[in-house]
Amino acid sequence: MKYLSEWMEEIPTNCILNKRITGCGATTLAVEQPKPTIIAMPFVGLVESKAHKHKDVLLGIWGRGDKTASIAEYVATHSLIKIATTYDSLPKVCAILQEQGIKVYEDIHLVVDEWHILFQAYMFRDNAIKELLKECKKFQNVTFISATPIEKKYWLKELQDYREEVIEWPNAEKIKIETCNAVSPLGEIAKICKGWNHPQNNLHIFLNSVRGIAEIIRKAKAEGLDVTCETGPHYLVMDDSMLQ
Repeated sequence: MKYLSEWMEEIPTNCILNKRITGCGATTLAVEQPKPTIIAMPFVGLVESKAHKHKDVLLGIWGRGDKTASIAEYVATHSLIKIATTYDSLPKVCAILQEQGIKVYEDIHLVVDEWHILFQAYMFRDNAIKELLKECKKFQNVTFISATPIEKKYWLKELQDYREEVIEWPNAEKIKIETCNAVSPLGEIAKICKGWNHPQNNLHIFLNSVRGIAEIIRKAKAEGLDVTCETGPHYLVMDDSMLQ
């Protein structure tokens, strides 16, 4: 099984849903489940992509300006509400839906996608995130989804009352992770790379230092080692305008 829709008809509610793997179709299931749903996403690009993929049923809302006309037209022509919006635009969407006579907090299921980004953004956009979480608390049915596990003791205080539900995938392969406490992290990583003698397997190293990673890659390439690095595209091409 690769997708949640293969064995779920609806997303569980009032929980932190740890889907454990990416690309398993959680937001697609949110679009397809047979009940009105709002999907709150961290970036404009995600909303645009999802709205384009499901353009016949899903309305995408983001950015500044009055969205009343767009939402009113959508509500008038669709019996089942499906809206994707950014974290920042969620309060505005809820207010407009209420003006259209929709019982937003009682009847609509709110799905907050990539909720771990709330945790990261809280450190530098705390007021905006607090307003978002305050809005989430009004919903009778809400689900926070991510494949990034965070221990409950580190959850935001606003989320501590929710239960955690972990998706148990059949035949899931367990990955062994080893930690290394080193006086010289770069030297230790260089030693591991040079001594890696399992060409049939990949070795993944997590290092929180862009400068350190660049130095390791430079030296490894010079010695003919097959070493690459990876980062999320949003770190390279996104700015504050993508959050509105």
